[in-house]
This record gives sequence, structure tokens and C-alpha cells, in this order.
Amino acid sequence: MLRLSALQDVASATALVQGADDILKAQDDPQAFAARGELIKVLEALRSLPQVDRSGLFLQLGALRGQVAQLQMLAPEYILPAETESTVTASDSSRWADLWAELSRYVRLDLHADQDVRPQLAGQSLAQVRLTLALALEQAQWAALNAQPEVYRQALASAHEVLDSYFDRDNQAVKAMQQRIGELDRQPVVAELPKLDAALNTLQAYLKQREASALMPDDAAPALEEGGQ
Repeated sequence: MLRLSALQDVASATALVQGADDILKAQDDPQAFAARGELIKVLEALRSLPQVDRSGLFLQLGALRGQVAQLQMLAPEYILPAETESTVTASDSSRWADLWAELSRYVRLDLHADQDVRPQLAGQSLAQVRLTLALALEQAQWAALNAQPEVYRQALASAHEVLDSYFDRDNQAVKAMQQRIGELDRQPVVAELPKLDAALNTLQAYLKQREASALMPDDAAPALEEGGQ
């Protein structure tokens, strides 16, 4: 029982305590009343705890990691149409480049004044952002398996921040991942088991008492025979 408490294993602790209570119940021994009372207290406390499914969380986060490569980054790239490109000569390109550099000092291009528009990442930067998101989800996986709630929450918060900052929030896949991260963030990764010491001590005391009672008739028999003579 003490080992189960250290491992935060709610299901195994519940099964063990329930099994011990079932054995005492089958004995139909009034002396087991106190021990059963302590066991039942622990059982009720265990049943009130949230269900922790660490392996399930690990697998769900792994599935989200597998979707990172398909997520759409924030804002589309703007490409000059092919027919327009064909009409531009080398000298014209140079003149337009010089003119654009000069105008850029005075003009700020605002495509959507009512929206939060951020620059499109590409190449190595794009790969780094995807890697950052994948690593945040991987860290959350580790934290779930190792019952580290603070690390788990921080990792999911980092993943959500990366999604919100660099991916298209209007994209359905991005929305779905944000929603799933929010749902997983609300899942428990650890449960504080009730103290098992009192139940264990009471059970051990009952077993010792029962063992002593079982030995008593054999020890008392010779004395009774001598008294009869």
C-alpha cells in the first residue's frame, strides 16, 4: 500500500483495498469491524479522486504531434502572377526594386487594418517553429507519464502560444488542435492518494489478534485437562 501511494496508482490502490475489505467481510468476524472501518474510509476517499489516465494522455499528445507538419502557418505568401512576371524586363526589375526601397522608408503596407497580421515564416524559420511546437507537445508527454503537473501545464501553455502566434487561427486544423490542447490541459496527471497508514496499521493489528486467538485453544487445552483430573 505504501508503494502504491508513492506511485500515485489510484486504480491499483482501490483494487487492493477493496480486495482486503472483501476478505475481511467473508470472515464475518466482529473483531474485524475496526479494520473494515478504516479500509472503507480509504475506499471512499479513493473513489472521490479524479481518474488519471497517463498513458492515454501520452498517446493523445503523440497524435497531436503527428499533425504538426500539416498545420497551416499564419498568413499566405503573396506571389506575383506568372503573366505579370513575363512582362517585366531585367532593367525594369532593377528600377522597381530601387523605387520600392525608397518608398519603403515612407510607406507602411497594411493589408488588413482590423486584423492582427504577422509575417509569414518560410524555410528554416518555418521548420524551427514546427519543431518548437512538436517539442512542447513531447515535453507534455513526458510530464504526463512522470506525474509532473506543473511541467505538463507549462508545456501545453507553450504549445498553445506557438499555435496562436505563428499558425493560421482561422484554419480548421489549427482550431481543432487549440481546442484539444485546452481539453488536455484540464485533464489531471496526478491524484493525491489518501493516507493508507491508518488502514494498514489497523489491518495488521487485526491479523495479529486473529493469529493469537487461533493459537489460544491449543495452548489452553493441556491446562483444561489437568484441571479436570
